[in-house]
Amino acid sequence: MNLQFPSDAQWIALITGIFFSTIGFTSYHFINHSDFVKKVFSGNDRENNVRSILFKRLSGVTIYGIIPMGIVYFTGGTELLAEITGSLNISTLYFLLPFAAIILLINYLNAGNPVNLAMYPEIRKREWTKSLLFLSALSWIVYLFAYEFLFRALLLVPAIQLLGFWPAVLLNMGIYSLVHVPKGKAEGIGAIFLGFFLCLLVFYIGSFWIAFFIHIFL
Repeated sequence: MNLQFPSDAQWIALITGIFFSTIGFTSYHFINHSDFVKKVFSGNDRENNVRSILFKRLSGVTIYGIIPMGIVYFTGGTELLAEITGSLNISTLYFLLPFAAIILLINYLNAGNPVNLAMYPEIRKREWTKSLLFLSALSWIVYLFAYEFLFRALLLVPAIQLLGFWPAVLLNMGIYSLVHVPKGKAEGIGAIFLGFFLCLLVFYIGSFWIAFFIHIFL
């Protein structure tokens, strides 16, 4: 990657990435597990489950995406955002296809795994309507956009320029693994390898979009 934005903006971007991937994640976690939120979405009916999951994803979009993206924009404008995120082009999509096929096959084979079913789908309804399927997919996509913007753009790209490739990747892998620990040991360990893989892809492709699309398929 050939990054040209000013050093002051780089440092602000990196600090913003570190802050929102640590303090931001902690806030996100405790907000969604607070007594207040539990009271608002109290009850065991399935409609409250849908609302609570949508609230959880939208709060993630706000904390991981909207706020840090706003900070980057007011610090360095659209040029800084473009440098951090990279461009989306047809070669990125061609590069994505084999990974997408492998991921979909793995997901298909893993769909009935009891460990997987204990966590997913997050929305627990016996019968899914088309509108619910659309709403769930859309909220996931928006959430993952914010998530990958934070980790594979804002936290990674300025760190590579300021700290060097390997320190930046290790920092990214470490924080990325820690935020997966609440989901269990398997996801915490798996995030180390996935984080490393996605960091490599973003570095060599020059765009966070590849990580975003892979995460959607995953």
